[in-house]
Amino acid sequence: MRTLEQLKGLFPKTWAEANEDPVYFCDLLYVRGYITEEEFTRFMDELYQAGRPPPEKPGPPEVLTPEELAALQERLAGGMLERTIAQFEIAWRQFLKEFWSWSKEHIGPILDILWQSVKAVVTPLLEPANDKIEEWGHKLYKMAEAACAEGGPITPERAPALGMKLFGAALTFGLAAHAASIGLELVHPLKSLGFGQAVGILGDMASFGPISAATMGVLIYGTVRRPFQYAVNAVTRSQIPDEMTLQIMAVKPDIPMDQFVSTMKYHGYSDYWIDRIKRTMFHEPRYFELKMMSEDEAASEEWLFEKSRRAGFNEADSKIMVSSYIKSATRSQRQDYYKQAFYLYKEGFIDDGDFDAVLDRIEMRPEGKRFAKYAAEYAYRQDVIKDEIKYWTDNYLKDVINATELSLYLTLLGIRSARVLWMVGLAKTRKRNKPSQAESKQLEQVMDQARAKYAQAYVYEYRKGIINLKQLEANLIALGIHPELAEATAALEEARKAELPAA
Repeated sequence: MRTLEQLKGLFPKTWAEANEDPVYFCDLLYVRGYITEEEFTRFMDELYQAGRPPPEKPGPPEVLTPEELAALQERLAGGMLERTIAQFEIAWRQFLKEFWSWSKEHIGPILDILWQSVKAVVTPLLEPANDKIEEWGHKLYKMAEAACAEGGPITPERAPALGMKLFGAALTFGLAAHAASIGLELVHPLKSLGFGQAVGILGDMASFGPISAATMGVLIYGTVRRPFQYAVNAVTRSQIPDEMTLQIMAVKPDIPMDQFVSTMKYHGYSDYWIDRIKRTMFHEPRYFELKMMSEDEAASEEWLFEKSRRAGFNEADSKIMVSSYIKSATRSQRQDYYKQAFYLYKEGFIDDGDFDAVLDRIEMRPEGKRFAKYAAEYAYRQDVIKDEIKYWTDNYLKDVINATELSLYLTLLGIRSARVLWMVGLAKTRKRNKPSQAESKQLEQVMDQARAKYAQAYVYEYRKGIINLKQLEANLIALGIHPELAEATAALEEARKAELPAA
């Protein structure tokens, strides 16, 4: 009968290849056919019965003396730590390089040996059992499906009994699986080869857990867990409102603020976050609905204030909103009152004090008061200029002044030269004599339409540069337009072209 020491002498290379590990050495000898199965079993029993000595316990940590601690601090201050880290990094890189070279040489054969061992043991056992395992899986799923679908829809009242039935089935299969795993551990050499671990690896590679959770798990959740949770809730009544519902109830307010704070603590919020939620949960006011209701005379200030609070405004904001509602309801009346006062102030019939009193009654802001007075001043200037234009135009029509004097007076008013030419030409047209013999009204309308179309075409040609200014004036006169009106139109178009920016 050969001993393990004799085998070490007979196969020194194998012993060195196993790194002098007796268990790995026996595995290599058995796989390569150097020893029989009986010898392998005997050697393994001897090794496991002999056991291995427990590792030595580490001793107590050394305590540095004050002198040693001061010396260590001096070394660190002098850059020793940085040099140590650099040396460690160099050593670590060298270790990784050597480990990678060793792994490429040894890990491959080791994995191949393990795979061949597992394959030799597992394949004869699994191939005949494939069909039977698949059949058991179908039976298990059908049994669970039949139990869950039995009796129609799953109600919370049915959940406890159904859960008990599935719990019993799960317990039965769980015990069977446990017994099977124990049986595998009792059989040699399955225990030594790690057959249980190999089965676990195959189960993970087949994704049995995720597939079972996506099928059986969903079935059990929908038929047992969810209705069972409802049944428990009906008995315990432990549910509390969520955070958003609590905020709405506190804003209404349907619950006092103290109850809101205490209930939010059950959701795990600290006082810091509860205080900030309280300041930000008034953020969804229904302003437009309250604005429309404020137009009704039954909507008193007290009623509007209460509705503003329930809409989410705090007390200070609700007072401002009530004032806004009332101003909105009387907007048209306030505008009419302002327009009349604005006209009187513009014309000088009331002074600054009276106008300020009007603006105070409608609660206009200080900036609005200043701009209202600025607008009144410019509106007065506009009226004066219009009156002067009408005055000098009437004097020209009545032959009090001539066209040159009209052009001068209009220019002195600050009117632009192009507009002055157009206004003088228009006044000349109004002053010309009417024909002694009236033409037919229908014919005159047709002629006017034709003149307008052709005149528009000639103006367009002048703007595009197809004809010059003299040709434009001649074409307008040829259409039957009065020479003075044709001259004024040509002058206006010339002024417009001059004011256009260069392309």
